[in-house]
This record gives sequence, C-alpha cells and structure tokens, in this order.
Amino acid sequence: MSPLVSCLDAGWRVGLAGVTDEHREGWGFHGGLGRTGLWAPSRTRAGVRAALLGRRMFATRERGLRVDARLDGVAMGGSWRRDAKNVSNARKAQNAGNVRIALKFDAPAEWGGQGLRVQVLQRGEPVPEVVAEVDFRVGGGVLRFVARVSTEPGDWVVLRITDPGREGDPRAARLPGFRSAGRAVAYLSPFFISRPR
Repeated sequence: MSPLVSCLDAGWRVGLAGVTDEHREGWGFHGGLGRTGLWAPSRTRAGVRAALLGRRMFATRERGLRVDARLDGVAMGGSWRRDAKNVSNARKAQNAGNVRIALKFDAPAEWGGQGLRVQVLQRGEPVPEVVAEVDFRVGGGVLRFVARVSTEPGDWVVLRITDPGREGDPRAARLPGFRSAGRAVAYLSPFFISRPR
C-alpha cells in the first residue's frame, strides 16, 4: 500500500512535501530533486511556520513552480465540510457530491502553453483512486472544474499534476488511472473531509 494512503487513511492530517538528501555543491539548484512549495503569508519564521501548520504546501521535483488550489473555497491543507450549502440532500444520503475545484498553476516561461493534467485522488488500495481528471495548458489562467468526490467524514482529496507527454514512473504504468497520466509534476496537500455541521 502507498505510504500516502496509509497515513491519510489512518487520519493523519499531513501536508505533502518534496525532499531530497542533498550532499553536493550547489545545494538546491540541481534539477530533478524533491522540493517543497509553500504559500506563506510572509518570508519570516512566523510566515513559514503558519504555512507549515496550515499544510499550505505542495511537493514537486520541478524548479520555479507556484501551485495553489481551492475546493469549494477551502485552501489546500484545509478541512471541507459537507452541508446543505454545498451538497444536495440526495447526495448527502449517498455520501458523495460535486465540489468546485479552482487550480492556479504558474511556471517559468519555458513551460508556457505546455499541456498538463490534474487528477483528483481519493482513498483506494493499493494506491489512491483517480476519481476525476482534467487536461489544461500552462498559462491559461485559473482552471475551474467540478469533480464528484466521496464526502464521507475522514476521507480526503489530493490533487496530482502530471505531464502526459513525459514517461511516468514505471511502477505507476501498471496501475489503472495512472498509466496514461505520464510523469508526476506536483502533489498538492490534501483537503480533509470533516463531519457535517
């Protein structure tokens, strides 16, 4: 089973960070290394601490990315509540509903116009299940779409950005939903489904 799935299914409210054990000169400048992007209110210790505690972060191996997302207005890393405002009574009974997702993806100029894909991931075994996916182009502004997700309290939603034009991890190539998605570009911190009010 995926360590990500194990942690999230156990109820851990973690943010997703990219890391690398780096020992070379030019630390942090080599390509292809794990990196963490933070949405901090300021470039101070307090600002970085607030971003980490709020799980306002994403994992990537690419330099210069800025990725942010909202699920029905809730920032990545936050808790989303199912209530009458965002899920109809019929859908409440099914513990599923449509949510509005807004994704902002900014990258260096050489990425301009590149075709990418955003996948909506939820609980699954042995890896997360792809419950929705949408293709988009870099530089096209904020991508807005609707996805049907499980709204069962304790569930979670993770957005995965991929490049279908590049070969993905060979382990993922064997898995339905991941096979055609190509190389992972970024994983955004989860949205956590909370109990209704």
